[in-house]
Amino acid sequence: MERIVRKAKPSNIHARLTKLRAGMTLELKPGSYRRPLVLSGKSGTQAEPIVIRGEKARLGPETPYEDYRIEANRLSAVQEAGGLYPGVYYLADDAMLILRDCQWVVVEDIEFDGCWPTAIYIDNCQHITLRGLDIRGGTFAIGATGTDTRHLLIEDCTWLQDVNAAGVRDIASIHRKRRLETATPPDNPSLWGSIDWEEVHGTWEENEHRVDIGADHRGFDGDFFRAWTIAGYVIIRNNIIADAFNAVHFFNNAAASIVTDFCRNVLIEGNWFIRIRDNAIEPEDFAWNWTIRHNRFVDCYIPFSFEMQRSGYFYLYGNLGWNRHRPGPPLDDHTRGQLFKFPTTHAADGPHYVFNNSWMLRSPLVKKRRFSQLVHVNNVIDYYEEDGHRPPEGA
Repeated sequence: MERIVRKAKPSNIHARLTKLRAGMTLELKPGSYRRPLVLSGKSGTQAEPIVIRGEKARLGPETPYEDYRIEANRLSAVQEAGGLYPGVYYLADDAMLILRDCQWVVVEDIEFDGCWPTAIYIDNCQHITLRGLDIRGGTFAIGATGTDTRHLLIEDCTWLQDVNAAGVRDIASIHRKRRLETATPPDNPSLWGSIDWEEVHGTWEENEHRVDIGADHRGFDGDFFRAWTIAGYVIIRNNIIADAFNAVHFFNNAAASIVTDFCRNVLIEGNWFIRIRDNAIEPEDFAWNWTIRHNRFVDCYIPFSFEMQRSGYFYLYGNLGWNRHRPGPPLDDHTRGQLFKFPTTHAADGPHYVFNNSWMLRSPLVKKRRFSQLVHVNNVIDYYEEDGHRPPEGA
């Protein structure tokens, strides 16, 4: 059956969205779409999904980070004053594009620029595909919530959270040559090199750091993909995440009687993680049946934060990583990092296999603590010298 194609421009995009039905494609004309968009209660089918695409269409207010920084700090201070963790997490649904109660929807080939705090927010949706999106800025690139949210495919997208020339150059190199030519950190003030970790994520209880509205950078405390207690069945593949605080981050805060129904069946493959200042991949609390394979980790502070209370059936293989550059300003206490971060206590429902990976590190594999049923075999690990050269210059 021939698809029905409709075109939209900034002046009529909202009216066009309300008329979408299964088998329809909405093509966004080139231009700047600055008002938030909501697609609610729309259902395609597997054979005839709803498609929204827009080469050279740019969604978002194009707000520079510095114009949002103080506001993010102020909102984080309000949270802290109420006894909550300081951040703008509770505002993640303030997004440029919201998909709510939708099924079989494809969003592809669209730019998102300066969407603070969130570019895309998925609420109680199934069978959603996000493909070929170019996202610049934002606390969260993609947020997902709802206990019935499942079957999400996120592929061939890019996110540059801290927008800078080095990140733009690295992303272009991967797109053009399928490899990274330099991966030299940005010279200008940056999340990777000059912002103290505690200015983004510090708390009084952990670091004796209260929110400093004038100096902090709480607007960076987010993720490429953040999930709040969703069913799972998520594929994240062939994406490029650069100069960001976190990348893939799942929470599972369900009641104990139903906790095993969530955060299941996740595949993370073929992605580039470049200069991730905190955690590249972080399943929190409870998770089962994850496969993490054939990814590249370049200068990531902690590639794997596995602070789970209970988990099982994890498979990590074929990944490649190297840490040439140390993050943070000279007095930052969070610069060394580690390959794996483990919890104080952990219960395993099944094995966690780590095999056939290659790492060139300047930090420990793990600093302390233990992890149940971890099988670590056939991995290649080497270390840079402290000054970043191996072998030392002149040898």
